[in-house]
Amino acid sequence: MVGLSNNEVRLIKPSSDWLEQYNMEKITLLNTLHPFNVQIEHIGSTALGTIESKPLIDILIGFNRLEDIEQLPWPELRQKDYYLLKVAIKSKKVMAKFSNIETQTKSVVVHMVEKNSDWWHEHLFFRDYLRSTPSALCEYEALKIRLASQFPDDQASYTDGKQAFVNHILKKRK
Repeated sequence: MVGLSNNEVRLIKPSSDWLEQYNMEKITLLNTLHPFNVQIEHIGSTALGTIESKPLIDILIGFNRLEDIEQLPWPELRQKDYYLLKVAIKSKKVMAKFSNIETQTKSVVVHMVEKNSDWWHEHLFFRDYLRSTPSALCEYEALKIRLASQFPDDQASYTDGKQAFVNHILKKRK
């Protein structure tokens, strides 16, 4: 079962269900966003498939133009439990699917960026690097386990704690 309450940091053992859940969400999003010619990728730890992960499906959607996001069919997306989050990140928008809107329990986080932008390439490079480098994957999992234990109720600190590792991997892209 995927889903985390607001600010909760909890890791679970790898699940064969993650890919199936991603594929179901991908179909839903492609059907809803087909006029925008989007590209959709599975990212985040659940896309790695073999390490402990937060029970959230992370999805990357590439748009031709970031401005297209303003034209999305938000009433239809809300009917499917997707909501735009008020996250201030330059050149990126984030929406989430809530399995329970009252408790703010998210099951899917969608990162919306321009295709071929730095965001697009960095997310995919990080995923692909970890998939192809077992030692880095093990190091990342150990870091996540330590941070989840240290910050079980502080999503921001958990994420900040991973940043140096992410930056180290992304430097290999250059």
